[in-house]
Amino acid sequence: MAFWRSSWRPEVVTRIRPYSVAAAAVAVASLSAATLLRLVVGWFGVSAPYSTFFPAVLVTALLAGTPAALAVIAGAVLIGWWSFLPPALEFNRLTATDIANIAIFVISSALIVLVADLYRRALRQLQSRSAEHELLMQEFAHRGRNTYAIVESIVPQYVGLRS
Repeated sequence: MAFWRSSWRPEVVTRIRPYSVAAAAVAVASLSAATLLRLVVGWFGVSAPYSTFFPAVLVTALLAGTPAALAVIAGAVLIGWWSFLPPALEFNRLTATDIANIAIFVISSALIVLVADLYRRALRQLQSRSAEHELLMQEFAHRGRNTYAIVESIVPQYVGLRS
């Protein structure tokens, strides 16, 4: 548990800016990893064409933002349609079941992206408030030191008058 706390920082989630090269790299890496994992799972007879793409959408939405996650959703639909819906390696005519699978994937992924976007916004707001709080605490400490210095300079003068 200590490893998790020491290695994971929420700032990682807001470090990559949407529409950046890094965001595109995260999207491509997530999509590639999900596709490779889906190929491996397919060797064991699993027939869910979009099952491994949900984590890719989540990771991309958290790390790279909404635009990159939407690109992963579109890429997953195209890759799943071309690679994992029979007949493989061609864009075939979609059946009603295929359309339903795609619709469920897109709707579920859109909900994942929405929640991840809300999380990223809340985290940015929390970081902003934390920075404001830190600045305010530094100002209070500075004013406290100033007040102490004033009192420290007045007390010897007062003591000198009483003698």
